[in-house]
Amino acid sequence: MNEFVALQQRELDRASHNASASAERVLRLVLIVSVLAVAAGAIVSYYISRSLSPVACAVRSGEADCRRRLDRDETGVRNRDEIGELAASFEQWRKICAACCMKWRKRRTSRRFLGRASGERRTDEQGD
Repeated sequence: MNEFVALQQRELDRASHNASASAERVLRLVLIVSVLAVAAGAIVSYYISRSLSPVACAVRSGEADCRRRLDRDETGVRNRDEIGELAASFEQWRKICAACCMKWRKRRTSRRFLGRASGERRTDEQGD
């Protein structure tokens, strides 16, 4: 009977050892997969942030346009994807608006000059 109990104890110890070894392997595998997932997430995050950088440039450019600073430099976006196309369209729109504003300012200035030269007194409300 003691031999039977000892045999069962050895079998239980071996099964316990095998289960511990399997658990260690699974734990190691989970740890490796977790590290790889974090690294992949960091890489994807880096590329997403780089792809959104042109969007930030276009937003800053739009904010400058809202403050009527149409004479500033280009947005600087040189991407060849959809965001780059959007930035290029935005830049073209900005240039057209800047040209229209310049024409309007020149016309307004020349009207004022001609009005003053001819002796007329006009206020901004009357003339423009």
